Amino acid sequence: MQFYTSKELSPEQIQKVLNALLPVDIRVIQAEYQNFHPTLDATAKTYYYDLCTHAIQDPFQRHVSWHYPFQINFAKMSEATFELIGSRDFSAFTTNQSKNPICNLFKIELFMLDRERIRIAMTADRFLYKMARTIAGTLANIGSGKLVLKTHKTCRSETGVTAPAHGLTLAMVYYQTE
Repeated sequence: MQFYTSKELSPEQIQKVLNALLPVDIRVIQAEYQNFHPTLDATAKTYYYDLCTHAIQDPFQRHVSWHYPFQINFAKMSEATFELIGSRDFSAFTTNQSKNPICNLFKIELFMLDRERIRIAMTADRFLYKMARTIAGTLANIGSGKLVLKTHKTCRSETGVTAPAHGLTLAMVYYQTE
């Protein structure tokens, strides 16, 4: 956790104050001052995107997965992941133009969570704005046959829809170890 304060507190005082404010099942075991930024110092991130393909969305999953009630060709979706992996210009997968659209997508894995729920796990050194959601939408559209697999998509109109935000979870953030 990172925060800024105008008060001069020792790490021990910060630990004590935070533990007094947090619920009893969450504890700060150590506090220290560091020159660290949780976003800018990250070397990679893994996002999960969950989608439900059943005709009726499970009400307990409605806030954490995209209801995409279409028949999915899982093999076609899996095949498409290989076209996205690597270091390349991902401007077709964002709605904002970036000064540096080059990202290194290390890995995309698909998991069947149950018969009607698919998880897309993707790890990259960085993600452009809405890139993870657009990758999820593109893979879903390819799996349902709404989009044809094209190598090296270069413009936004060649990719799938931007999937809704509620299916996306930041699963892991990686940092350089000393």
